[in-house]
Order: sequence, then structure tokens, then C-alpha cells
Amino acid sequence: MQNSTMYSVVSSKLYEQRFERFKIGQAGTLMAVRPALGGVSTRTCKMTEISRGGASFVANTTIGLP
Repeated sequence: MQNSTMYSVVSSKLYEQRFERFKIGQAGTLMAVRPALGGVSTRTCKMTEISRGGASFVANTTIGLP
């Protein structure tokens, strides 16, 4: 079985640098645009962590999202 995790082969300070992470518990909305601007899918989510380099969230379902 092959590992499905993908890594960038292009070096970037964003991926090499570590940022301070802050735990939060805020509600949010996840939006995804369908191919060729064919529509927008939205899901509610809960933001769990945030930093200058990105964020983590939990969604109840990903059905219908690309």
C-alpha cells in the first residue's frame, strides 16, 4: 500500500518555517468552487487551530466537495 500523502518538491520558506499555532474553537464555512466555475459547494466546519502559515479545521461531511 502506497502512502497517499503528497509533499511539494519546490522549496518554500512557508513549508520550512514553523509558526506559532493557536487553538481556537470557532465555527466557520468551507467553500469550494466546482470546475469551470460550475457552482459553489459550502459546508459548515469548526476551526481547531490557526497560525500565520495555515489553519486546521474539522468538517462533518465532505460529500459533494472536490
